[in-house]
Amino acid sequence: MPVSQAITSDNHLTGDTTNLRFYGVLKRKPCHINGDSLINIDFGKVRIKKIDGLNYKQKIPYSITCEEYSPELKLTLAINGASYFEKSVLTTTVDGLGLKLLANGADFEMNKPVQINFDSGSLILEAVPVQKPGATLPEKAFSATATLLAEYL
Repeated sequence: MPVSQAITSDNHLTGDTTNLRFYGVLKRKPCHINGDSLINIDFGKVRIKKIDGLNYKQKIPYSITCEEYSPELKLTLAINGASYFEKSVLTTTVDGLGLKLLANGADFEMNKPVQINFDSGSLILEAVPVQKPGATLPEKAFSATATLLAEYL
């Protein structure tokens, strides 16, 4: 006897049934970084001879706001971009010049998320110009781009 006939034979199952209802709300993103606006950090005029990894340090002004806050909310934060001669140094448009990224005063490795507790406050992020050892920097404008990424756990 074919298998399909055995399954559809006159044997009746006894019991009860009910319907299942699945539902939810899709949200594009429950939290927003900096009101979804571009973050600009202007270093102004930087004297080449004063680049030492301390001078010209700039705070990266950002905020994270969440529509439905919960004390259990856990986030990771990362700065994604092209690293240069160190894992915490962002590549710029000038060969030999990078921007060292700091989180709470310590090196902040590029492309590596760190967990933050929303209740205990955000990380203090900073960037400071650094010169690649042995490089000679020309006089010219510089820029760099990266992405600040918050992911929800």
